[in-house]
Amino acid sequence: MEVRREHDLSRNNTLALPCTASVFVRATDAADIEAAVRLARAERLRVFVLGGGSNLLVSPRIDALVLQPALQGLEVVDRPGGAVAVTAGAGENWHALVVRLLEAGCHGLENLALIPGTLGAAPVQNIGAYGVELAQFVEAVVAYDLHSDSWVRLERDACGFSYRHSIFRGQDSGRYVITAVALWLARGGRVEAGYGALREELERRGVTHPGPRDVFDAVVSVRSSRLPDPAQLPNAGSFFKNPVVAAAECARLRERFPAIVTYPQAGGDCKLAAAWLIEQAGFKGRIVGGVGMHAHQALVLVNYGGADTAAVLAYAAMVQAEVERRFGVRLEREPLWVEADGRCR
Repeated sequence: MEVRREHDLSRNNTLALPCTASVFVRATDAADIEAAVRLARAERLRVFVLGGGSNLLVSPRIDALVLQPALQGLEVVDRPGGAVAVTAGAGENWHALVVRLLEAGCHGLENLALIPGTLGAAPVQNIGAYGVELAQFVEAVVAYDLHSDSWVRLERDACGFSYRHSIFRGQDSGRYVITAVALWLARGGRVEAGYGALREELERRGVTHPGPRDVFDAVVSVRSSRLPDPAQLPNAGSFFKNPVVAAAECARLRERFPAIVTYPQAGGDCKLAAAWLIEQAGFKGRIVGGVGMHAHQALVLVNYGGADTAAVLAYAAMVQAEVERRFGVRLEREPLWVEADGRCR
């Protein structure tokens, strides 16, 4: 186990925010996880689990043991009826895993292509895109429980999945170190191709009966054209969640703003397009103090150079205040904010 002290984390978060961790450990197996926890206990440090850093706001300094699970490995087992049981290590790169599984004939994750980060971080916020969420495919999550100092297997229902949420960023934030995820995929079946931008791209390509590879290629094309590469323009992807409002509120907004973009939800509620709200509020492409919403995708907040966490939070608060003033809707931040002691909120 390699232990680094006073470790620079600016390259470990995709917003490229300046940050120093008092202790950093990269764990490649279960023994490393247990040893890192013992070290944290001995030094009376909180354990903060870091994946690919793609959905985080980090404080300038984190006085905690920052633990990065880098466990690798992939197991694919065919089950009756065309089902496929997949288990992979938490350190596997998410997009690379999607590609490997698609090439192996395992379908279901193609809509989630090109999302940055690691597999272990994916269940935390229940990643989703183009009409699909990870929760649809999770069988179980394997983790080390820091409360009981024991290994556990949490079945899907125990993970508390909802829109961009789970127990791992909710009531049990900071409790579990995810080391592997078990998924149920398929060798065939219907693809999800009804999401607006995805459907339009498939139509542009002349694809009338899309398969998994068609969907994958279209998703990669759409994301590449609309979303900035964090390696070129530091960002954390979608910075705000699409707000869900009750049917009556949705009707009120449609009456006042006929062009508002909405998506119907179960029970009559509707999801609002946060990007549309932000653009109408005047923040698409607007830069303040080195921070701005991207000129081609108003939902993506970009660090255009030299910004710190305080500047990002101040800009985000400005966006939230103006959207709420204009529409009466409060946007909720998607990335977690890691405070100085390693706690998240």
